[in-house]
Amino acid sequence: MRFPATVLLLALLALFMGASHAQSTRPTFAVASVKRNISGAVTAVPPWRQGGTVFVRTRVAVATLIEFAFDIPEFKIVGAPDWARRDLFDVNAKTDEDTSLAEMRLMLQALLEDRFMLQVHSEQRDMQVYALSLSHSKGQIGSGLKRISGCGSNFRPPPYENIPGAMRLTGCGSIDKLVFLLSSMLRTPVIDKTGLTGVYDYSLHHSRDGLPLFSEAQGPQRVPNALPEAVDPRAPLLADALEDQLALRLEVARMPITVLVVDSLQPPTPD
Repeated sequence: MRFPATVLLLALLALFMGASHAQSTRPTFAVASVKRNISGAVTAVPPWRQGGTVFVRTRVAVATLIEFAFDIPEFKIVGAPDWARRDLFDVNAKTDEDTSLAEMRLMLQALLEDRFMLQVHSEQRDMQVYALSLSHSKGQIGSGLKRISGCGSNFRPPPYENIPGAMRLTGCGSIDKLVFLLSSMLRTPVIDKTGLTGVYDYSLHHSRDGLPLFSEAQGPQRVPNALPEAVDPRAPLLADALEDQLALRLEVARMPITVLVVDSLQPPTPD
């Protein structure tokens, strides 16, 4: 079927105007300041708020900003230059009205594109992952993993509890939440192969030895709760603790993973 040239021209024009309109309607901060932090000072302002009118972050790496802006763990961001994880910045931005978390992420994307000349795209790459599965063929779970009806509204401490020379990982929720925390500690995607559904309380005591989250030198904001340097030789390694306490097994595998590729990133333009 052939269409008149005028119809095709109007269709292309509509597509172009639609794309331009979508781009122009993406929310942006009303005012923003980005400065290199060379003083080492850290403010007490929360790093970001889920809604509201203010986005403030001090001594933050650009890779961390990209992680938040695109809602993707840092280990799935590839192609960023070394300085994106090394150099630290202070960001202070404001909006004209209350803003949701989703809108705040879009605003930060726009800020990164404007001030850091960020350009990215998503693609799938074959990567090493960890597969989390049940270690018992009959499906038993360990004493540190308890099926419950719901988490309730009681206050819960942060997931990483600092104990002398070791760590305790605690929480409540689906296995997906545990998988997310394990991925963060290992800096590698963890894939849920347990088949477990529902809600669980979990508690895991393990050594920090060999875990990238606690060994990478990425500035004080990357290390939760100012963890001590000592390692408890009696605390089991993470993989052993998972098997002994939760009856879960970590195994190395490879599979396609969606990553965010940094095509362009430059030091920020002056305010």
